[in-house]
Amino acid sequence: MADDIARRFGVMPLVIFLAVTISFLIPRTMPGDPVETQLTQLLSQGGGSIGDVQAMVESSRARFGPERPLWAQDRAWGARCPPSTWA
Repeated sequence: MADDIARRFGVMPLVIFLAVTISFLIPRTMPGDPVETQLTQLLSQGGGSIGDVQAMVESSRARFGPERPLWAQDRAWGARCPPSTWA
C-alpha cells in the first residue's frame, strides 16, 4: 500500500507538468489569433464597441506577447500562474 502511494506521488509531478504544458501549447498552435477571435465573438454578441475590442486586443497582445519566442512566452506565462493563485 505504501508503495502504491509513493508511486502515485512520484508520477504526480509528471502529470502536472504535462497538463500545464498542454494547456500552454494548445492555444498557441491554433490557427489564427485566439485573442482576436475571442474578442470578435464578444463583439458579435453585442459585448462592446469596435474601439473597445481593438484596445482589448492591443492590451492582450502586450500582456501575452505572441511575437516573442515560445520559450519567453512560457516563462512569462508560468510567472503569472503561481500555485498560490490556484485556489
